[in-house]
Amino acid sequence: VVVHTVALSENADRVGLTRLSQGTGGTADIARDSSDLQRIVSSLMGTAEDQELLLIADGSLRPGEIQEHTFHVLPGTVSMQSRLSWPGSDMDVTLRDPEGRVYMSADADANGYGVEGATYDVVHIGAPAPGTWSLDVEGVDVAAGGEPYTLQIAADDAPVATKWATLSPRPQADEPLAIAVEATSGVRWQKVAVKWWPPDGEMREMVLLPSAGGAQSGILQLFTPTIAGAYRMQVNLIGETESGAQLSRAFDRTVEIVARGEGISPTQSVESLEVAEAPTARSMTDILRSLAPIEFLPEHSSGAPRSIDLDVRFELNSHTLTPEAMLQLDALGAALGATLLVAAQFEIAGHTDASGGADYNQRLSERRAQAVVRYLNETAGIDAVRMHAVGYGETRLKDSLSPRSALNRRVEVVAHYPSGADRTGTSTSILKGE
Repeated sequence: VVVHTVALSENADRVGLTRLSQGTGGTADIARDSSDLQRIVSSLMGTAEDQELLLIADGSLRPGEIQEHTFHVLPGTVSMQSRLSWPGSDMDVTLRDPEGRVYMSADADANGYGVEGATYDVVHIGAPAPGTWSLDVEGVDVAAGGEPYTLQIAADDAPVATKWATLSPRPQADEPLAIAVEATSGVRWQKVAVKWWPPDGEMREMVLLPSAGGAQSGILQLFTPTIAGAYRMQVNLIGETESGAQLSRAFDRTVEIVARGEGISPTQSVESLEVAEAPTARSMTDILRSLAPIEFLPEHSSGAPRSIDLDVRFELNSHTLTPEAMLQLDALGAALGATLLVAAQFEIAGHTDASGGADYNQRLSERRAQAVVRYLNETAGIDAVRMHAVGYGETRLKDSLSPRSALNRRVEVVAHYPSGADRTGTSTSILKGE
């Protein structure tokens, strides 16, 4: 008999419940509040119905803002559904399949493929096309300061079933937390995005990249908890089956971490994972040196294009800017607003690597370029007329020998100067760092 357990209070024997569930092939979870309990009940119902969670995301939307998410569906998937929930107001969902078909939550009731509720949308799709799907969440009528949402994509009777558990039945603080992901057929895990909420409640996140070729054993090392207590984790994985099809899987669970010395260290070997490299920030001066008019930079040949590549990071498979990206764009905004570049028009070009489908990569690069233009306009006051967003997808790889290299995922800024433009009164002092 498979036993699933839920700890409902601080007095519950969380470690004992975890042992019980893991010993029977079930799952263990911890409900820290009523919303946690609702999440757990929904997850257990999905497990009972043989559902596989393909994507889970928490976000926040401002009025009119659109955030894109992507996920991969395997051939032979019987059906799938998206579930979006929020506290109030109105949000809409638009799904696009690999063949270009569109499913909108606003039309779900009328067309019989879902429900549009006051605080939730459900879209159900039978026999979904295999491949890379995109999903837009739009803030139709939300508070000016933004409103949070939770998104889940689940597949029914997916051809590959997965489950996970912590590698140790009693994980402890100050020791890397490892999980074992079991799949019913061979999968190489290529990317792992982790968000976690320690007992202090401050969310942290990282993207992990298994060694070349992907992680085969399914035993993955995540983060190192620093204190004892309940840790909620959201894990989104992208992998590849033995037949070469990409798949997405997601897990959302709370685990108990005991104090150092009170736990059990894993005895199995753990896959080598690398934390995705931190973005390389370029300063305002660097940007100006790369985009300034030729006459102020005699070392460059006349007529050479003025451009710079920036490492602007986005949320996984999304055009939502990360905090690191915003810092880089703040420096870019300061440079584009400088007197030295007053005559320039700017092309903001989005580039992706060769992961995923070409059509999806094209759309994603366009959305990311548009997100950069919007940010520069709203925060730095750069006139939108001076900026042109364009996406090149995977057609202009910076490192063609490594098509999936992070070097290919970038935003390029190109400065165009009209012939005969008046640049009098500009200064070169900032180019010398003065």
